[in-house]
Amino acid sequence: MNPQASARPGHRDLADATLLATNALWALVAVAIGVEFGSSGLALAVGLTLLLIAAATYALARQTLLSRVALPALAMLQVALHIQLGRGTLEFHFGVFVTLAVLLVYRHWLPIVAGAATIAVHHILFDRLQAAGVGVYCTPEADFFKIVVHALYVVAQAGLEVMIAARMAR
Repeated sequence: MNPQASARPGHRDLADATLLATNALWALVAVAIGVEFGSSGLALAVGLTLLLIAAATYALARQTLLSRVALPALAMLQVALHIQLGRGTLEFHFGVFVTLAVLLVYRHWLPIVAGAATIAVHHILFDRLQAAGVGVYCTPEADFFKIVVHALYVVAQAGLEVMIAARMAR
């Protein structure tokens, strides 16, 4: 399916606006998590930077292929920030599934795959960096098996959503 054929232009704008709003909400959540876990500086610096990039993407490239890849990826990076700020607290991983669900607004497989791929790369990279003793978190303790289990759930949800998105587009 052609990314341009996923919806009428007005719907693509609504989808991009929804993802911009999601990025804004996730930036606010990052600040709240940062305050709770004593990392408000990191929350503000990274959360606002990601939000500014999302806003620039929306302003300069909305309704384009770039926006349908970048906005979902940025939303997943916001969730990765939540996980980092919460020192790998497993409950913050639920943001991955909330974000995947929101990506159905595009009615196209590409934003779903972009979001899922972004968080998969984050999880593998941060788990291995955490195992090496670098000061990053994916889970409370590095555990590659746990990351594989997380990935299987993301693949399952993303796969189902791709099928749902195709039906929604029709």
